[in-house]
Amino acid sequence: MTAYRSVCAFAGFIVVTTVASCEIGSQPPVTTKRLSSESSSYTDPEKQRRFKVALKQAGVPHEIYTGNDGREYVKWKGEDGAAVEAVKISLFGEPLPEGRHIHFGAPYQERFKKWLTDSGIPFTTRLSEGKEYVIWEAADYPQIAKWKDFPRETYEKAQQLSSNPTVETDARKSGARGSP
Repeated sequence: MTAYRSVCAFAGFIVVTTVASCEIGSQPPVTTKRLSSESSSYTDPEKQRRFKVALKQAGVPHEIYTGNDGREYVKWKGEDGAAVEAVKISLFGEPLPEGRHIHFGAPYQERFKKWLTDSGIPFTTRLSEGKEYVIWEAADYPQIAKWKDFPRETYEKAQQLSSNPTVETDARKSGARGSP
């Protein structure tokens, strides 16, 4: 009889500890999904039109809205960012480095390149949408800003953004390039 009581006591102990470890009325864990969106605006109306058409043709869901600055923006969900980037690259080529490139019309383009060469500032050039862009290293910006015809006010903001990777704005994502 003692063995029977010991087995019953042990079984009772197991039942009590099992029930005590259960959470009565517990809910399944809540998962959160962060909703994010990105937007872009091109100052060139033809470029903006081509972008919207290409997104539609690629089947990327998007919407059009007018920003506080009065410009038209194209907005998409963050999860579609890779598809949008692929559309941008197919339309416009690889993006130029933010805040470190410029295209001048003649005769300033050649004067600027000559000044860079004479000043010992390394640079490269790249064709983008049929225009030659001069590209420099971020560390060279202070020297480049000393050129008498350099549009400092346009590049000061871009330089601040490109040197602070935590700053994200619609202007930075817009794909609009700071060229005069």
